[in-house]
Amino acid sequence: MKMTKKLVLAAAAVPLVFGSATAFAFGGKGDFKGKGECRGGSGHKILRQLDLTDEQKTQLKEMRTNAKAEFKEMRSEKGQEMMAERQAYQAQVNQLLLADTFDEAAANDLAKEMVEKQLSAA
Repeated sequence: MKMTKKLVLAAAAVPLVFGSATAFAFGGKGDFKGKGECRGGSGHKILRQLDLTDEQKTQLKEMRTNAKAEFKEMRSEKGQEMMAERQAYQAQVNQLLLADTFDEAAANDLAKEMVEKQLSAA
């Protein structure tokens, strides 16, 4: 009985020891060196280092505002286009499923078309 207890204790302790060793090897708890350096961010630190004039700062702000508006508009148009494609696909699927007889060839064609679309997007 004592041997069984020792084996159970060892079986529980080994993963804990190796798990904590792994955590410390990767910097321990909460050690995030370089946090935010690779993110897109707004680049405030870089802008301070450039030492821009007030006129340059206003020009940059206008450019960023315009770019943001253009991106938002482009994303909206793309979203509407994707929604229309999704609705057309869903209509085709519904037509296949609600038909009196199931057309296996049409279903396979539709599936192949979707797979090709997914592969081309990747």
